[in-house]
Amino acid sequence: MNRHRPPRCSQKTNYLGLFVLASMLLVGPRGAAAQPNPGIDPCSRALAQLATPAVAGTPDPDANRLAVSQAIMNFASCFNRHNWDGVLALSDDAFRQSFIGSSTDDATRRRLDLLASRGLLPELRIQSIEDNGATGSKLAAMAVTWQAWHGLHRELWRLQSVDGNWILSGRDLDRPLVSGVAAGIELTVDEDHVTAPRSDLVNPGTIILAFDNQQTAQVTVLVLSVEPSASTSSVVGACNDPDTPLDPAASVSIDPGSIVYLPLIELPPGRYAILTGADPCIGSEPMTHDEIALLDVTE
Repeated sequence: MNRHRPPRCSQKTNYLGLFVLASMLLVGPRGAAAQPNPGIDPCSRALAQLATPAVAGTPDPDANRLAVSQAIMNFASCFNRHNWDGVLALSDDAFRQSFIGSSTDDATRRRLDLLASRGLLPELRIQSIEDNGATGSKLAAMAVTWQAWHGLHRELWRLQSVDGNWILSGRDLDRPLVSGVAAGIELTVDEDHVTAPRSDLVNPGTIILAFDNQQTAQVTVLVLSVEPSASTSSVVGACNDPDTPLDPAASVSIDPGSIVYLPLIELPPGRYAILTGADPCIGSEPMTHDEIALLDVTE
């Protein structure tokens, strides 16, 4: 996620509390990779393939693009099945640190188990995989659009061929593009607190949350669905209590000095708590009131 701070919208405002006609979701007619059929348990098939010595052959660009796309689908399958052996086998330390927050095998297993125990491990739904023209015989990069809970993400996933098998090796954020009409709001993350220009929003179909991280450290944003009567105090209590179930709606990490856009797709009406911090609800530091903003969404 090492991206430079993107330029602000030319129609400047302190918040995106306006309706915007967003661009169509790119499926990628130009150079789009074939979308592989995940079939039955691609994770197990991928592990079996990794255990089989690869046969060297003449590089085929089309075959490489399909193999790279399939590797991404295999990783998602292992992640969704909570098959940590597959997650580790299909990614390297750098990708895991960026995507999961841990790099070593043991630390990655512990973190994934912790996230799962609190209900904070989403199902990865791959929406599209696009070849950006950088696929070679040893290195590749794909634009991946994926959804977790209600959050839509678009990222550049990098891969490298290791012993004839494609392994995820890095990622960078891109700005997701959605179709239809969207409403947005910009939130500012300062030292130990988050501010929003308003606490209510009408949802026309898609809501775009823009986060301006003005801190000097990376911040993770966690959006939770909460009771209509919830307050910041009750959210703090639920977040800091490891035995309280949580109802996540979206999550994203933001590098220092960056702005990140998080579209929320088909978000039901209700009250939502937006939590910001180093590791909301699972970190060593307890959450505080200042790190939480409440947002009421209506139709």
